[in-house]
Amino acid sequence: KESQQSGPQRAMGEESTGGFEMVGGKMKSNTRTPRRESDILSSCLRLLRAKGIFHRRNNVGSMKAGNRYVRFGSLGEADVTAYFPQGPLPLEGPRMFEIVHIECKRDGGKQSPAQREFQAVVEAEGHRYLIVHSAAELNTLL
Repeated sequence: KESQQSGPQRAMGEESTGGFEMVGGKMKSNTRTPRRESDILSSCLRLLRAKGIFHRRNNVGSMKAGNRYVRFGSLGEADVTAYFPQGPLPLEGPRMFEIVHIECKRDGGKQSPAQREFQAVVEAEGHRYLIVHSAAELNTLL
């Protein structure tokens, strides 16, 4: 039976780069530029994993549960929040992080009013907020 997996096969124990490879000391995408926001988000998440950057996917929306709808997440919240350690690991006390909020948009995609409001709030708190249209763009902004 033939494998239905496309692309090159990995040897046992070899790590996936998630659609990225090192070229001349820089992380480069080895896949086509995605068009849907969900594809862009997936490729950005693969990039963050490949670079070993701690992050979390923020799901926002609603779903039907029985006879009612249940909302989850905070309206306007960015697609991804990434955490970048700042300075050496302290022996005691909390570790400091730079927090970066990442919103993925397809070409021509625009922020909703709630997303613009969320951006203003987090930037006022000193966090970075990025709007990206591809994983390659995210890679250059990190």
